[in-house]
Amino acid sequence: MMILSQTPFELQALLSLITEYANNECYTIHPEKTTIVPFNLKSNSQKEAIKEIKPWTTNSKNIPVEDEMTHLGIRRNNTDQNAVIEDRLKLARKTLYALAGAGLHGFNGLPVKTCLKIYNAYVIPRALYGLETVKASETAKKKLNTFHKYSLRCMLGLPDWTAIPALYLLTGQLPILIQLDVKILNFIRSLMATQPARDIILRQYCTKSKNSHSMVNLFTEKLYHYNLPSILDIYKFKPEKKQWKKLVDEAVTKKFRKEIKEQAREYSTLKYLSHDFEKQPHPVVQSVENTRQVTRSVVKSMLITDTYPLLKNRKKMKKSENDTCPLCLTKPEDIEHFLLTCPTLDDVRKKYTRMLNSMLLNIPTIIGLLDSREAKKINPKINTDSLEKISKDYIFALHIRRTEVMRSNEKT
Repeated sequence: MMILSQTPFELQALLSLITEYANNECYTIHPEKTTIVPFNLKSNSQKEAIKEIKPWTTNSKNIPVEDEMTHLGIRRNNTDQNAVIEDRLKLARKTLYALAGAGLHGFNGLPVKTCLKIYNAYVIPRALYGLETVKASETAKKKLNTFHKYSLRCMLGLPDWTAIPALYLLTGQLPILIQLDVKILNFIRSLMATQPARDIILRQYCTKSKNSHSMVNLFTEKLYHYNLPSILDIYKFKPEKKQWKKLVDEAVTKKFRKEIKEQAREYSTLKYLSHDFEKQPHPVVQSVENTRQVTRSVVKSMLITDTYPLLKNRKKMKKSENDTCPLCLTKPEDIEHFLLTCPTLDDVRKKYTRMLNSMLLNIPTIIGLLDSREAKKINPKINTDSLEKISKDYIFALHIRRTEVMRSNEKT
């Protein structure tokens, strides 16, 4: 239970009322879990005045005045409003690391689609619990976003320099801050469906200025950002829960789909990856059925995001390094050369040429090998699962041969 009051006398009256009711109903208020926390004290004189007030009591026992308390698992702090986000992040990290031993990681762990289900079921709820009631700073939001991106990279097995849009395009996940926005938007509807909360929110909406720190201003901003009905419209029409959730999901996904498409165009490394966001994993992730295919999926994901360690990519970071293919020593080693033209790898290609040619009719080979989602647009009849399996086996065979040749060259 939480009780709120603006005056010391009124607070003591509420405490006495609660104590009397507890005694009549024969239950005890736990003295060690009962705390008073002053909020919004704007001057030192107010802080000193709180200390001089006669102690508040319940059953003749003094109630301590402290700087923070825990209510419904959320730490309320009168000096640091971002303390609750730090707590959420600590718990989310502990959960993520505890699950890592069971295979929640990339390259040699569980299939990515399985990792995403576990992540969404156990980690995300703990990271976002109660945050819809908190006005977090930009610094705290940045920490939350960094954790989410780090988690997605780990599950995909991709390096730190992978373009950010690729993480969302491959996993079908929304950024964690947008998931928090969804919780806030659904929270608005929940408040507007109950009395007296809906009348209080409407009063705040009508009376508070734009410079106010009221949560109503945050609600108004989120509704406007996603082009959703205003607080006044929600108050008037009272949308149903399922109807509102569907409306929020469509509005949020539509806006993010447009934003990520614009962001992806700015990255030259994503020219082989479809820029169309879908709320489901990309076929390169979705088609993985067992742990044996995980490594193949990681290698292909590195190629499709242009993070595979080809010499052309290394030259971008180290301009003095030679980018000539170490296998054939004839042309620069880029993705197209590695997949299609390097003569040293021709014997590997021959094993897959017939299968690939029969599947990639009227589809550019490089597109068919790297992104079956784009290939599906060109030929809607194509079986993406079959294409993904063949392309992964083909790319992994090239990867193994390249590694073997480079190791033998190093020895000689």
